Amino acid sequence: MDEKKQTVDLSDTKTEIRLTYKEIKTIHFLREPTTDEWLDYRRRTSRFQFKRGRAEATDEATKAPMWLYNKICERVDGFSMNGTGLMELPDWKDKIPPQIKEAVMNIYLSQVEPGEDIEGN
Repeated sequence: MDEKKQTVDLSDTKTEIRLTYKEIKTIHFLREPTTDEWLDYRRRTSRFQFKRGRAEATDEATKAPMWLYNKICERVDGFSMNGTGLMELPDWKDKIPPQIKEAVMNIYLSQVEPGEDIEGN
């Protein structure tokens, strides 16, 4: 019996992350980061400083998930500002609460997990 292998279509570079915020369902449409964006994100997350003999994340490292969100989020459904759809505002990304951006990125970044051995690979 010849079974077709499941694959990830890399031409489909969009990801939808669904969250509920204040009982409203929101959808965040993300594109894949470029290699340079990903490397910049990784550099930002690895910045630490030493205070009193302890390593602490810098503000830049703490803000890295929100920075990446601002780079790769292309659209959001489910938010408005004073009755105006969020996407109609030129600075719409600045209006999204930081905890929402961080939650979206936590979900986005957790989509990759170690796999089991795949027969034939």
